[in-house]
Amino acid sequence: MASGPFLNTGGWKTLVTANDSTAQEMLGSIRFENGKIFRYVLAGGTIAASDAVKSSGTTGTTVITTTAAANQKVVGVAETAITNAQYGWITVYGKATCKVVVSTAAGAVLDADSGTAGTLKLAVSGDLNTGDAVAMETGVAAGSLVFLTCL
Repeated sequence: MASGPFLNTGGWKTLVTANDSTAQEMLGSIRFENGKIFRYVLAGGTIAASDAVKSSGTTGTTVITTTAAANQKVVGVAETAITNAQYGWITVYGKATCKVVVSTAAGAVLDADSGTAGTLKLAVSGDLNTGDAVAMETGVAAGSLVFLTCL
């Protein structure tokens, strides 16, 4: 299938909780639902629910893996688990539940954390890829509300 992004305003074959073994939508499709924007992607590794994700670096934002180091460009949040080499939806715009370093204050601009894979931390001076996520509540490792602008 061709790589997106494509915006579909019609019906969808899958739910936003999909974990498909074969592509059921156009890879890279963008979907608006319940006040959020989602992108259909291929997991380049096992991704847990609430993980911040980044591009694999080889095929744009359609193949994604869990963030694992500071200054990695966050392209979205997997609100449901996606198995390695499976297809699913990530949230790219709007409210999402994401792993955030404990005690990160509400309103903080976030960046990928180098200490815990799939987790966001308070962005500090010198961080290169900030501004795509803002904490909406004090950080909780199991998942906190964030607002994403990863389009």
